[in-house]
Amino acid sequence: MLLDADVAVEELMEFKKYGGPEYAHILRTIVPYMRMLGFSEEQINTLILKNPRKLLSLPN
Repeated sequence: MLLDADVAVEELMEFKKYGGPEYAHILRTIVPYMRMLGFSEEQINTLILKNPRKLLSLPN
């Protein structure tokens, strides 16, 4: 499973400068909400770090 911020470069309205949520939306909003819901830090790290790393085949 991966999380997606769904921010496109072509859509300038998504950028903070124009009032949009910007790229940090997941870290500023979704991750705290996940903690509030009881997600463990390991589960959060898997979703935001480990799974994307696997998908992109980046070294640890």
